[in-house]
Amino acid sequence: IISHAGAGSIMEALKLSKKLVVVINTMLMNNHQEELAGAMAERGHLFMVKSPELLISNTTWSSIAEFSPAPYEGGDNRHFPRILDSYLGFRNTKDD
Repeated sequence: IISHAGAGSIMEALKLSKKLVVVINTMLMNNHQEELAGAMAERGHLFMVKSPELLISNTTWSSIAEFSPAPYEGGDNRHFPRILDSYLGFRNTKDD
């Protein structure tokens, strides 16, 4: 699946347990897409392309082909919101 890096798009794709490639919209101000996608990429759940221009590179496509995603276990309904809250600067609560 190739998608933009919106939170809803990421979650829907992860539920399908498919290889997910997200392309960051570099035109956004205060680019929350890059922060969220970066956090999920660090955990191995998706492959992040930092700008649409990189899609013309054979190296990018080779890296995508080699990428094997780590399964996203959706059992903890607070896991993804915690990642999102962290990158948006919200304080953690005692329930975290």
